[in-house]
Parts: sequence; structure tokens; C-alpha cells
Amino acid sequence: MRSLALVSFLAVSFTHGMSAYAVPLSEQHAWCVDKSSSYSNYAMQKSYNECMKTAVRQIRDYEEKQRQWKIEWEKGAPERERRRLESLKREREERELMEAEWARKAREAKQRRLKEQRKIQEEKQQEVDFWNTFSE
Repeated sequence: MRSLALVSFLAVSFTHGMSAYAVPLSEQHAWCVDKSSSYSNYAMQKSYNECMKTAVRQIRDYEEKQRQWKIEWEKGAPERERRRLESLKREREERELMEAEWARKAREAKQRRLKEQRKIQEEKQQEVDFWNTFSE
């Protein structure tokens, strides 16, 4: 009887003692992989397991932040649209000014070319008139 009680006591104390040191199989695996590599899989696995303990809360917090961000984004939509339209209007006005400037410069260049061509024609006519005075 005594030996049965002793064996029972030892079995219970051994299993309870081991449960205090229980480590998830994934951590055990990571620990063993660490022993044969230079990367810290164990630390990574510990972090992962800690994350998994609070994952539901973390996901809920993240989704709530996303919802709040979306609400704030939608609140600002009219203002963003107004600024976008103002920007488009400014760009259109600037483009129209540039096009007007280009058209003015093109007209001036055309007028200079015509003036130069008239001058060349007048010089040619003067030369012809000069030589015609000798032939008469």
C-alpha cells in the first residue's frame, strides 16, 4: 500500500511539475531549429505565439481604426472634391494663358517673317528699278 501511494504521489508530482514547464510543440520545434541555424526562429515563434494570444483583440482594434479612418475620409470628401475642382480650374486657366502667349508669339513671329519678306522684295524691286534706269 505504501509503495502504491508513493508511486501515485511521485506520478502526480512529476506530471504537475512538468505541466509548469510545458512548452508548445511549435516553440520546441523552433528551439531545436535554432540550435542548428543562425536565425532566431525561437524568438520569432515566441512573438508569434504572444500575438496569437491577443490576435482577436488586435484585429478588432485594427478594424475599428480602419472604420474610423474611413468615416473621417468620407467626411472630408466634399472638401477634397472642392479643392480638386479648384485645382483643375487653375490648371485650365494657366493652360489657356500659356496657349494665348504661344499664339501671340506665333503671330509676332509671322509678322516679323512677313516684314522681312517685304523688305527683301522691296530690295529686289529697287535693284530691278536701278538696272532698268540704265536700260532705258
